[in-house]
Amino acid sequence: FSVSAFSQVLCPMGSGGSFLQPLIVHAPGNDTSVEEMTHDIRTLMIIEMSIAVGLFMLVVVYFPSAPPSPPSPSSTVQRLGLGEGYLKIAK
Repeated sequence: FSVSAFSQVLCPMGSGGSFLQPLIVHAPGNDTSVEEMTHDIRTLMIIEMSIAVGLFMLVVVYFPSAPPSPPSPSSTVQRLGLGEGYLKIAK
């Protein structure tokens, strides 16, 4: 299971989830007051924030500090600092 496959699955699921919003936020009409709509929108925003915070916490807990193996051979080479690199280019 790769990250690309995971993102390809979540993208359509997010688009499909947008169709569930009308179940929470009722359309304006004669029987819907501004207070009810404000409450519905606030509820929707709290639900979306909860999902975002939950996913962020999963990433923080799971994400390793470094990959198990170097992504490329050149990533193991010692590099110059930014200032040292500029001085070397200037010479």
